[in-house]
Amino acid sequence: MTLLLSACAAVLVCSSPLFGAPANDSPSADCRTKEGCLSVAKSLEQSGDLAQARIANEIGSRRFQMEPAFRKNVARLDVLEAHYLQACGRYEHLSFPHNALDAESEYYWGLALHQLRDLPSARRHWAIARRDPNLKPRVDIELASDEAAAGRWKEALTAITRTDPWNRHLEQAGLLEVIALRKTGDLEKARDRVRQWQQAFPANLAFRYEAVLLGAAAGQPRLGSAIDTDHTLDIVDQYLRLHDYADALPLLGAAESSAPVNSGRPETAALSQDDPLIAYYRGWCREQLGQPAAADYRAASLLVAENVHPTHVSSLAVLTAALKANPKDTTAAYLLGNLHLHLEMPLEAVEDWRRAVRSGLQNASVYRSLALALGNLLHDRNGALAILAEIKTRGWMTPEIEALDQKMTALPDPTVNRKAAAVAGAAPASKAVAPAKPARPKVDLSKLNADELAKQAFEYLGDNDIDSAWETVTLERIKGTAASEPLRQAYYEVQLQRALASARKQDCDAIPERVAALTKSNPELAFTKEGGQDLLDTPRVLFYAGRAYGLCAEAKPAASFWKQAARKTVAPESPQAVFVTFARIQLLALAGRPVKSELEAAYRQADAAFKSAPSGDHRIAAYQLAMALQALGRLSESDSYFQAAAGESSVHYLALLGIRDNDLARRGIK
Repeated sequence: MTLLLSACAAVLVCSSPLFGAPANDSPSADCRTKEGCLSVAKSLEQSGDLAQARIANEIGSRRFQMEPAFRKNVARLDVLEAHYLQACGRYEHLSFPHNALDAESEYYWGLALHQLRDLPSARRHWAIARRDPNLKPRVDIELASDEAAAGRWKEALTAITRTDPWNRHLEQAGLLEVIALRKTGDLEKARDRVRQWQQAFPANLAFRYEAVLLGAAAGQPRLGSAIDTDHTLDIVDQYLRLHDYADALPLLGAAESSAPVNSGRPETAALSQDDPLIAYYRGWCREQLGQPAAADYRAASLLVAENVHPTHVSSLAVLTAALKANPKDTTAAYLLGNLHLHLEMPLEAVEDWRRAVRSGLQNASVYRSLALALGNLLHDRNGALAILAEIKTRGWMTPEIEALDQKMTALPDPTVNRKAAAVAGAAPASKAVAPAKPARPKVDLSKLNADELAKQAFEYLGDNDIDSAWETVTLERIKGTAASEPLRQAYYEVQLQRALASARKQDCDAIPERVAALTKSNPELAFTKEGGQDLLDTPRVLFYAGRAYGLCAEAKPAASFWKQAARKTVAPESPQAVFVTFARIQLLALAGRPVKSELEAAYRQADAAFKSAPSGDHRIAAYQLAMALQALGRLSESDSYFQAAAGESSVHYLALLGIRDNDLARRGIK
């Protein structure tokens, strides 16, 4: 069954010659040994080169039999680069079935879940991480920050005193303490503490800003020195974590309009007036405070952005909000593409840049960025050549673009080599406008026993004949059947499909009753006495229950079911595992986050699992791969893998339902 979201089917191939030859003879300089590879990866991460650090860890993981240390490092990098859903998936696999993770992994897993707004799960993982004395202060910072974000400043102050604020890693603890003291009215103590922190960390601009806020309140001199955009946003981010948008606004050049005269607000620093990011952040902060933001968003959209390259994760929310306010904002779309590229999300970057071009952006930077991403990162030869042709026509060639043009021209056209495959793939395409396949001839149900009736019901479901399936499992003559597990499972599967059918027809008033029927026993059918709670409590059924509500735009109940599915722990090789991933992706989409790279990651993971599966297990792996392809809209390929999976009894009917859903998708039915 196709997901509510759509995605393009590009595949990102990552490779690097970085470790092809050692820089010197030291084992720590290359990946010939596990210790050396870990050392290289750590050094690259500490230097800020997260992309190469990821490659080093992925090489180490493959070279040293999926060594957990490398996999944990990759999961941590996912968190640092805002791939939160992917990080959660990695940690799930690392901890399956009952493997204890180290405290640092629990901490970063909590950070990922927190960003996905699953606060109860985040705190559960932080509680484990907090048992480690080295991580306890960092967890306490997060918990205290949550109190502050909720406006509970006294509680935040109490929480921050539980940790050692002088821990060398935790300047943030000192900042939170100072802010909390100021917010609770203890200005004298706040000034004393900020002086101590400034002495310890004189280069920390956030302490300097707090000193200005406190100095302004006491009538002391105000801030007048300029700081660049990146450093400004470094400070702003710390206030955004606390939801303290009012104190962030003066940093963004809004002191004069965000606070009344003589309010004690500091005068703004001498910020650049031509940086669109600052204006976007200013508008976003106003929006969070319920103030008009349109003027700031419009001012930002009119500024030149060619040399602006966002790096702060918080810019995702800011630029997304700007595009929601004005979907035709080419500046916001272009900057969002730059940010996605920085976060190693080239699929999203290309979509953002194309959106900017469609909305009217015509400059060399966006075209060059498109060509480089398509050619070097997504390996889309024909897509890159199409953009390169535009660049040549407009006279925007550079040495880097000329080299890319030569490289792409020298590559063979993949469509030429795939003519036979294209012809073979054309047959399913003819179904795109075909009517639904005719229902099979009616079967004489009176001659079937309970198990045969269950089988018949599933076959009707495979034909999308929901009414006949319902008739099959509610026959008068089977009402007294006391024990038939296949019939019970068929009955509740039919209930699930009835809910989805109602949702597709937009009979949304029926959904609560249909979903409730997934657990209830039917007093007229003895074989349903146990109810269906155990069947509902599986990732697949929870996912589709959420989908029934999602098709009716009922976000709250949909999210409730998807959260339950996303928290399930199942074996990676289980056919249920793919629905845990899909539930997380739906939650991400529901929150307005980009999901294409997550879908691609799910596909790559399923593809790798299929290729490495033992011969006896490949059909279940084929089912997961078919589902991933279906989510990407690659329906013909999905059909092939569903057909392969149908040979396995445990997923036979699920595979048939998958083929049915592909047919529905071809006819435009979700």
